[in-house]
Amino acid sequence: MVLLLAAGLLAGCDASSPGDGGGQGAKAAKPAAGTDKAPAEAESPDAPKPVVLTAEERQKLGIATAPAQAITFSDASAAFGVVLSHDAIAQSVADLETAAGAAHLSEVALTRGQKLAAGPGALGIDTLETLQKQKSADRAALSLARRKITAVVGVKFPWQGAEGDTGVLDALASGEAKLVRATFPSGAFVGAAPKSLRLIPLEPALTDTTAASIGLTATPVWDAPQDPNLPGRSFFALLRKADVAEGSRFQVIPAAPAGGVTGVVIPASAVVITSGQYWCYLEKKPGTFARVPIVIDKPLGAGYFVSDGVGVSEGDKVVTSSAGLLLAREMNAATGPDE
Repeated sequence: MVLLLAAGLLAGCDASSPGDGGGQGAKAAKPAAGTDKAPAEAESPDAPKPVVLTAEERQKLGIATAPAQAITFSDASAAFGVVLSHDAIAQSVADLETAAGAAHLSEVALTRGQKLAAGPGALGIDTLETLQKQKSADRAALSLARRKITAVVGVKFPWQGAEGDTGVLDALASGEAKLVRATFPSGAFVGAAPKSLRLIPLEPALTDTTAASIGLTATPVWDAPQDPNLPGRSFFALLRKADVAEGSRFQVIPAAPAGGVTGVVIPASAVVITSGQYWCYLEKKPGTFARVPIVIDKPLGAGYFVSDGVGVSEGDKVVTSSAGLLLAREMNAATGPDE
């Protein structure tokens, strides 16, 4: 009995010995499991893989890119802006020109009458008084026309040059320049008006036609009358672009808002979603497109603000059209044609 018990204990020790082949097999099984897992992760279809296209393939897919432009963003300084119609300005300018012409003619008539009053066939006193009265009335009409313009473009409208220089007004009246009205939240600006405004279109349709929709600059900026429909402080700004449609709406931010964060704007058309993550494509080199992750927690106009160092930097070529087709092309290449 004792001999049988001793033999059983020796057999158990031999089976658990480090030198036993079975022990080595158990240790080898763990690396084998890890080895099998690593390739599976590396071959995940969700891992970004560059997409390489020929010029013909790119044209067929309709791939378009735009350089990412730097912008400084602050949630507290974002405003709503709209491009005003120029018909009211045109009418005011026409009234001003009419009044100015009448004032000039009455001035000439009075001067001529005063010269004739001293010579043969002198004009009567009543005629001179009528001319004087007409001159006063025309000068008052001219003054009223100027004041009516301030009701349209603001009291602090930046007149250029001499009093009679209406170059900026003429550009606004003809539509060669646009008048933008922006209303900021109360308390956003306490002191002077910002030097310039950055306009980010709200309508996706503008994205393809207006500098890739990454922003327009309006300057100078001056105070506007209070907007009865929106609380806050309002400003007028001059946008020197004739091809921007009147009535276009923008999200407006100052060129350098206090406490702002630097970054870039990614158009909404550039964003794709897969595996619960937001991405956009960058053209790293001609014909090669790489998918990079982005964070879109700050909507801005018809796109999103992305902070510096989060996927995209200033000057990167962002795919703004057919990004979804690039994603489909990438995923199809990842899974393989036979799957």
